[in-house]
Amino acid sequence: MAEGTLGRNARCWCGSGNKYKKCHLDADNKAEADRNRALIPRARESWEIDKSILTPPQTRSDEIGQDRR
Repeated sequence: MAEGTLGRNARCWCGSGNKYKKCHLDADNKAEADRNRALIPRARESWEIDKSILTPPQTRSDEIGQDRR
């Protein structure tokens, strides 16, 4: 949850008079998880792109100079 949100024991924002943890906490957590789930593939793709750019290709020592033979 973002900073400035209700505490678990505060009255719910919907005005029902119930505590937040008994009223909307689960629904709000599920909604936040659904929003974050959409970001995971893009973050993974970005990491793989950065890794491929920053990591130079590896050359094995037995491959060096084969075109000279």
